[in-house]
Amino acid sequence: MSEIQYLMLSSTLAFISCAAYALVFNAPRRELFYCGLCGAISWFFFAAFRDCLNRPFWGTVAGSAAMTFAARFFSYRRECPSTIYHVPGIFPLVPGMLVYNTVTAMLDGDLLKMFGYALSVLKYSGAISIGTILVLILPYSVFRIGPTVSQIRARKQAAKQ
Repeated sequence: MSEIQYLMLSSTLAFISCAAYALVFNAPRRELFYCGLCGAISWFFFAAFRDCLNRPFWGTVAGSAAMTFAARFFSYRRECPSTIYHVPGIFPLVPGMLVYNTVTAMLDGDLLKMFGYALSVLKYSGAISIGTILVLILPYSVFRIGPTVSQIRARKQAAKQ
């Protein structure tokens, strides 16, 4: 499987998993596509940067920043809170296996492994935070690209009359 095929397949699977996650947690049905799209964007940028630079930390920062940008853009365009898109979109970047390994090492009494895994969890959680904050500090006017859903509807109503 080529690198491009891997990126497309894994991004499609991230799209499906994030849309399903949003569905389980009662996101509005009309927003499920955009929730999945945020997850696909975050995974695509994470995997692309991770594979190109061989640096998972910077891949996590890039994926988080790209997903937060998309979430804020969809928030403006779709006139919904950005958390509807942000929470499912961050799902593929969460270091769940590292958290599991941390707890398992703690229960086994292996403190050296536990602290090693815990530091990795903190590192990747910090990367998610950095990527998110880098976009959240931008003013909301940056995301005002194109018309909103209500503006499009008003134009259609005016054209019918």
